[in-house]
Amino acid sequence: MAFILHAEGGMYEAQAAYSEEQTPPENFYLGLCNDALVRADALADIVAEPSGSGYARQAIPSTAVGCVVSDDTTYTKTTFTEETFTASGGSWGSLNTWFLATSIDGGGKLIASGPIDPARVIGDGDSIAVTAYIRRSTA
Repeated sequence: MAFILHAEGGMYEAQAAYSEEQTPPENFYLGLCNDALVRADALADIVAEPSGSGYARQAIPSTAVGCVVSDDTTYTKTTFTEETFTASGGSWGSLNTWFLATSIDGGGKLIASGPIDPARVIGDGDSIAVTAYIRRSTA
């Protein structure tokens, strides 16, 4: 699986930046799942996100503190702060994907997703550090 800027995420970005149909949330939320996501998927399509055992989507401020924008000859890239997830009181099972959303629950927009490489089984007491990013081609 490669990095994906989801269709609703691309629309959300464009509407927030250009038409004021959307406004940036106070926080973006980084989550983990074991889904094979495609560009057309929405946040409601995520079905294999852990629940319980200490799992929660991690809040990332939608400021220059939480999101760093950079550019090179190939991509404009937004890199979000690294977040650590730790299972406590049980296993989360297999995880293969991180995702970035506009809400802590299912009511927001799915912005982007990417692979957890290599995919991992997260057992009780295990931690995983994840850095989400959004990449836009400049070519």
